[in-house]
Formats: sequence, structure tokens, C-alpha cells
Amino acid sequence: MGDYDPNPGEVKAYLENKNIEYKERGNELMFACLNGCDGDDTESEKYHCSINAETGLWHCFKCNQKGNFAQLKRLLGDSATQARTISKKSQAMPKKLMTLATRCHQELMKPENKELLNYLLQERGISLLNINYKLLGCGEFYGKKWLTIPIIENKECKLIKLRRLPNDANGAKYMTYPEGAGSVVFGATELQRSNSGSVLICGGEYDRIIAEQMKFGMPVITSTAGEGTFKDEWIKDYLDGRSKIYICLDNDEKGKSSTKMLAGKIVKLLQNVSVYAVPIPEELGGKADLTDANKAGYTADQLLAKAELIAGDEPVEVESFKEMSSVDLQNILSLTIKFDNINKVIVFLAMLSAYTEENQLNIFLNARSSSGKTYIVTEIASLFPKMDVRKYMRVSPTAFYYDDQAMTQDDSGEMVLDLSRKILIFMDQVDTKLQAMIRPLLSHDDKKTAFKLTNRNNSGKNAAVNGYILGYPATIFCSANMQMDEQEQTRAILLSPEITQEKISAGIDLFQQRANDNGEFQDMLTSNSDRKLLIQRIRFIRELNIRYIIVPKELEVGKTFKATLKGNLLPRHQRDSQHFNSLVKVCALLNAPKREMRDQDLVATKADVDAALGIWNFLGRSQQYGVPPQMLDFYDNMIVPAYIAKRSSVKATIGITIDDLAAYCYGKTGEMLNRDQVRKQYLPVLEQANLISYEKDPNDKRKMIITPLIGQFNINNSQEGEENE
Repeated sequence: MGDYDPNPGEVKAYLENKNIEYKERGNELMFACLNGCDGDDTESEKYHCSINAETGLWHCFKCNQKGNFAQLKRLLGDSATQARTISKKSQAMPKKLMTLATRCHQELMKPENKELLNYLLQERGISLLNINYKLLGCGEFYGKKWLTIPIIENKECKLIKLRRLPNDANGAKYMTYPEGAGSVVFGATELQRSNSGSVLICGGEYDRIIAEQMKFGMPVITSTAGEGTFKDEWIKDYLDGRSKIYICLDNDEKGKSSTKMLAGKIVKLLQNVSVYAVPIPEELGGKADLTDANKAGYTADQLLAKAELIAGDEPVEVESFKEMSSVDLQNILSLTIKFDNINKVIVFLAMLSAYTEENQLNIFLNARSSSGKTYIVTEIASLFPKMDVRKYMRVSPTAFYYDDQAMTQDDSGEMVLDLSRKILIFMDQVDTKLQAMIRPLLSHDDKKTAFKLTNRNNSGKNAAVNGYILGYPATIFCSANMQMDEQEQTRAILLSPEITQEKISAGIDLFQQRANDNGEFQDMLTSNSDRKLLIQRIRFIRELNIRYIIVPKELEVGKTFKATLKGNLLPRHQRDSQHFNSLVKVCALLNAPKREMRDQDLVATKADVDAALGIWNFLGRSQQYGVPPQMLDFYDNMIVPAYIAKRSSVKATIGITIDDLAAYCYGKTGEMLNRDQVRKQYLPVLEQANLISYEKDPNDKRKMIITPLIGQFNINNSQEGEENE
């Protein structure tokens, strides 16, 4: 962190410490220019200097003076080291806030504060259980007594919201402690833990507590800055991926106008979302809020029944979803992914499989660089709710467990990494240690897997941290490394992007279309009715919260799978049969709107078995050998033809060298062979799969020769036939 980069809340705190008057406009704090150019005291002409509360960058729009946070401090006679002193104090403060909040709660429970306790119980309607659970209290701040609402997220007190006493009409109604603490989303932790596609935004901290008490059946959040304030970054960070946003603010004009303004911001920043206003009954008066509705006896269901769609998409009826085939899916995905038809269908189905209890698929996309592995994955992931997707570049085993998007603590203090119904995407070669550690997760051994980590405690000593992973995710690994441990091979479906002239040409055209006018391209995507309906289908399936997918015995899935095999049954076929079974189930999931439901269970049909079989016929050979398709293509299209070509000219040959292979590849494709990659990755994998032998030439021990084994006798027979003729 540079000396110009402030900590959260530091900019505002500094202006207040310097008694600099300012106005808030979103993240910008407007104040009079320090250069003296703001001589006019009229309200509209008073503030021309703006500083960003997060970055500390400031700019006077009148005299054009500008700088960073440290430069501002120097202008006011402070040094950069003094700037850091404030930040250290602000960093230490959260550790003390929980103790302070507990002390205030204990103060509320004293007999002399019975009147304030009764106000919360009777006037606010907050249960004693919630008063205790939320640590509501009272205490002395800024020279007077306040009611206190600690804002606790992930077991850390971010700030304490202060509410003026009910019999006090003087001064601000609400304040925060400490000064300059900024604003946060109250309820963010519960929202991030929840898989709900819906969320309720209410008008204040007490209303949020009441809404949870009323059991709206969805996460409830509010802004600690007031009901009219909800930052754009909060919308993107917390609401993206939620399909239904409910807003319940006060019944006055300010509440109604704030509802419309917030709804407009949401639909501007997010796609595929419906925004509903939850009205407070008019008979309760023009200033009534959620607390008044609760006290009047209204239930959450009664209020939601009156919710009105005010912005965004109309709700989709189940009848809108038609039976979808693999070809239908291919056509929609082809808007952004050219060719790779089966690959993109399987990747899509794998991501969709996250929305089951235990039938999640694992995918290994192995291919050389620039072949489109990550492109396929990221394009398809963009169709899924952002909150369900976890993307990793290079991640160590420890960093994986400390994922702040998913890591929480249970009541006993153990770390909990909830990965149920999530999509994990590893964008680069994953750490082999991490891959080995999560094998039980990939093979679905247990829905609750314990782990131990070493961490430093407050005294600086190493201490063991206990935790556990919950649920099964759908996982997708992208890697240019063709070598995989057999234990990973058998736990995943192996894919490779196509590498053809047609695909490369189409890819170039698509890139140019996007790069030349990305706005027009995005408009084309968002206006495409089939793509929009596919996104809505994903969210519809997600919200079905399907438990299990039933495959009736009469469909004979095991018999169908064994009919695809050639030769003897191998141990790995047991896992392959699981993959095939999961494909059947996820094909049923794709058409969940058209399938029978038994409570929370979905029932597969013969059409789903046929769809899975069509996909498996594409996958089967690669799965049988445990070799990525791109490597099999190299074997079929390069090694075997190069071997045949040499035998036709040198009849006594028993194999080919790397030089022979390089010459053949260049003659066929015009591309230089990456000898190092072939030697270190391709040949060891093909040899392990018993597709080739790779050994010293008996006639020249200095050379290594490659001999294809599968199909060799057919090759020999065809050569002998030609010789006899």
C-alpha cells in the first residue's frame, strides 16, 4: 500500500479531524478548495473540490489543482507518516468494537434502562431473543446517551450504529461510531452464505432485524448509510446473480422515491433481474415502515403477496420453457463460442450439474496454449449467477481454504468452506498438492470433509486451525499440461478444444466483431431471446432446489453404458459408469421444467438417456484410455500416419523417431513440432495408456523410437496385402 492509498474510512475521518466541512455525493466528498478559489459562500458555489473517499484522489474543478491523499495532507501541514498513524488506529479499532458492543448490551439489561428495553420490545416489536442475539444496547457516545446497534459481519463488529433515544428530539437521529467508519451492508454475511435467488432490501437496521424475525424466506439487507443510499459497487458485489430483488422502504414520499431510484440503478447495472416493491399498507399511515406493519399483525407472506414488479424482467412462466436438445443448446452457445459443439455442451452441463445434491461433474480441459480452453469456460460461466462461480488463477492449497467469498465460521469457531451447489473454475494448472487434497471432494466421498491448517495466532505463534468443507461443487480444470495423475483422470471427464482451420478462422472473425464495436455486440447478446431464455432457465432450475434425480430402473442405464464398451471391463469403467449416470441426470436437469417432480426430486426419462448416450459416444474413447482428446487426435492424425508413411518407404522399420514425426507434421500442417512438449508430455501419457511403445532403437541405441500399438496389426496386415499384390 502506497502512502497515497487510504484505508477504509480514513479520508472522511481526516476531513472531520481537520474540521473541513464537506458534502457527500456517493463516493465523492465535496469541500471548499484549499487554494482559496472558493470565495463565494452561496450554497451552490461553495464546494468545487472533490476527493474520492476510497482512493483519496482529489481535484478542484475551478482551479484544476489535483493530487493524491498524501499530497493533500502535506498541504494541510501533515506528513505521510502521520497519515499512516491514523490508519493504524483505525485498523486496531474493530478489535475493540465487539467488546464495546457487548458492554453496551449489558448496560441495556440493567434495571435503570428498563424503559429503553421496553421501547425495543414494545414499540419496535423486537423479540428478546433478537435483542440478545444482535447485541442491541445503549451507551454514552459523543457526550450523550444513545441506543446502539452493532453491525456484526463474519463475527467482526464493523461499526456501531447509534440511534437517538426515543424521548430525545435534539440533534441527529442516527450517527455511527467510530467517526469516519463509513457505511456497510448490514446482513452481507447472511446474504453471501445464502443460495437464495431472492433478497429483500429494507430501510434501516431495526427494520432488517424485524424482517428476519418475520421470516421473509430470503436474506435481508440494509445500508447503514440510510434508506436512500445504496452504492453501485454494493449492487454489483451483493446482488449480481439474484433473480428477484424486493425493496421495502418507508411509506412516505422519500421511501417511495428512493425505491424507484434504487430499482432503476439495479436494472441499469444488472441483467436478468426482476425488482419488486413491497408496499407498506396505506391504512398504517404515510410514515409507516416495516416495524409498523409487523406490530399491526401483517405477516411476511401477506406483504409479499402485494409486491409489485416495478423494474426489470417479467417473471417467466414454466410454460415458456420448451424441451431443449443438445443441438438447441449448441445453437445458443454458438453466439459467442464457434465450433467445439460437444465441448461447449458438456461444459455447460457440468456447470448446470452444480444445482443437484450429489451429481456434480468434474471436467478436465487439457490442450496446448491458445486453443480456447479458458475462453469456452468463461463464456459459459457468464450465463450463470455470479455468486455461484468461483474462479481461481494460481492458488495454493492454503489460499484455497481461505477463500473469503465462501469461508465462514460455525458456532464452535471452526472454519467452514461451503462449496455446495457452487462452480469452481481453475483457470491455470492447479497446484498438484491442492489437486491431491481435494480428491475426496472430486469423488464425492463425504459431504462434510474435515481439514486442518496452520495459522498464526494473536501472539505470533503457529496454531492449528480446524475446519471442514461442506457439499460438492462442479469443478472445471483448464491446463496446458497433458500429464495427469491417474487418480485425477478417473474422477473427471476429459476434454480438449478443437484446433481446426475453420475454428481458428471463425474465432478471428468473432474477435474482430467484438473488438470493433463491443457495445453493439453486447446489445446483440442481451437482445437475443433464446439466450435470455436460457439464462432464465438456469435460474429457474437453480431455484427449484432439486435434491436428487431419480433414474427409473426400466431405463437400464447400466446396460446402455456397458454396450458402449469394447474389450474387457477395466476398473476405471466403474467411475466412467458414474460419469455416464451423472450425464443422464444432468440431461434431465436441463429439461427440469418438462420433467416429473416428486417432492424435491426430479425423474429422468428415456430421452435423457438417449441425449447422454449421444454425448458419451463422443467422449468414450478418450475416457477409455484416460487421454485428452487432443492427444488422441495427435496419435490418430500424426503418429499413426507417420508410422504408416515410413513403413511404406522403409519396409523393415519398427518405429519412428522424433525427427520422423517432426518432418511428417511439418509436411502435413506447415507447423513446426514442439519436440520438447511431445517428448515430455505427449509420449509419456500415450505410453502409459498403452497406445505406443517408446524405447531405444535396437539398431541404434542412441535413438528412441515410437511404435503405435493400437491398430498395429491392421497396419501390418494392410502392408502385407499390398506387398502380395
